[in-house]
Amino acid sequence: MSFFALLFAVSGIILNHRNLVPELDISRKYLPEYLAVENWSQNSVKMTLSIGGDSILMYGASGIWLTNQRHTFVERYESGMKKGVDNRNVAKIVMTSDEDIFAVTTFDLYRLDKKANTWNNITSLLKTHERLSDAAVMGDTLIVMSRSEVFTSAPPYDNFTKSMIQAPADYDGKVSLFRTIWRLHSGELFGEAGKIFVDLLGFATILFCVTGVIIFFFPGIVRRLKKRGKKISGFITMLKPSYKWHGKLGYWLTAFILILFISGAFLRPPLLITIIRSDVKPIPFSTLDSDNAWNDRLRCINYDTLQNEWLLYTSEGFFSMKDLHSQPQRISSAPRVSVMGVNIMKQVYQDCWIVGSFDGLVLWNRNNGVCIDYLTKRPLMPAYYGPPRQQVAVTGYSNDFLAGDVAFGYSFGAKYIHRNGEFIMMPDIEVPGRISLWHLALEIHTGRIYQPIIGFFADLYVFISGILLVLITLTGFIVYHRKSKRKNRTYFK
Repeated sequence: MSFFALLFAVSGIILNHRNLVPELDISRKYLPEYLAVENWSQNSVKMTLSIGGDSILMYGASGIWLTNQRHTFVERYESGMKKGVDNRNVAKIVMTSDEDIFAVTTFDLYRLDKKANTWNNITSLLKTHERLSDAAVMGDTLIVMSRSEVFTSAPPYDNFTKSMIQAPADYDGKVSLFRTIWRLHSGELFGEAGKIFVDLLGFATILFCVTGVIIFFFPGIVRRLKKRGKKISGFITMLKPSYKWHGKLGYWLTAFILILFISGAFLRPPLLITIIRSDVKPIPFSTLDSDNAWNDRLRCINYDTLQNEWLLYTSEGFFSMKDLHSQPQRISSAPRVSVMGVNIMKQVYQDCWIVGSFDGLVLWNRNNGVCIDYLTKRPLMPAYYGPPRQQVAVTGYSNDFLAGDVAFGYSFGAKYIHRNGEFIMMPDIEVPGRISLWHLALEIHTGRIYQPIIGFFADLYVFISGILLVLITLTGFIVYHRKSKRKNRTYFK
């Protein structure tokens, strides 16, 4: 288990500091085939925006691309943006009534300089360190949304006003048990100090792996070398401190290591199923103990031009608001979406919205509440509560092309929804693409990277590994505790 524990520790430390590694990425050609980008798969395109004439911007996890309504060409359109795949993961591009264009990425807000065809970074105007999630416009007013707050600005867009959305009527102050355990596992539950402490547990795990392997193998090597009359001083020099650090440090950190391993096991199936729908009171003085009812819960926002109200999607579901200062009202007739959340929320007709997630593409009539599967034009099937189904996992949608509506799937890539034909291919130089170091660490930490080797058991990788690591930790504690009680004991005779 040392090999896998090492990967857990290293990938976990990287996941804990996404903002430090956004410029680091590697080619997907060195990785399993399922991670390769082909035909705009892997969340390459989320949405499109028509920017005048027949010009269209396509954007998503692969960055920003310029094309036209007949998609006869495609080229990168990212001049001025920070380097790195993670830095160019675009959540939304919007255009105001004055034709000012803004782009929201995971970490930054950009404004397009049309004369120079360059994106200018204006993130500092928001005065926030939170991840950004969406943007919208109403007339000449720009709305940028982080994971917890909204920021509004009017021309000339050199100042933003921050505000919190009111709590809904049914707000009880509770937070999801899943989010609580997630933040406990990363240490984020207790702020930066908590994350650093979990990082130290990660480094300690690496130390335990190295010293554990030495303790496991070296005594046998020493015995064989002694029988042959060969020198063993070098092995003993490594073995003695390994016993010391593995035993004493492990003894005092056992409780924290167990919490780390057990909490991680609950973040993946099957233990995930037991907590995914449970709510608890936030732990006092933790990062979840907030006066903001929407702390880390905001995901998508858009303006409904027919109902003249804001449509808001959060980790708690869909809500409507007459304005950004009114109390959100829960929408009972909202369509079902994947537990991983909404990827697309776009008004396509006056009374209809397209809602896309890893559970499919839904056409939702807000007037009568009717929802149909937009890919099949059939009534929506009952909710599916298993793992994401790759054949319907929708990550993007566009109705800006003359040839018809296009759906973008995580695995199947780009395809027309109601006609045959091929969408414009990605440039050969972009295939199989690049992946951010953070995203690669996520694939390793969750065990998905092993799917080509172990198949179905990849979904149980974290659970099985968690059980084994807990057993190793407990038995190691018991063995050390018993040996420490024996006086005058030596490991070398």
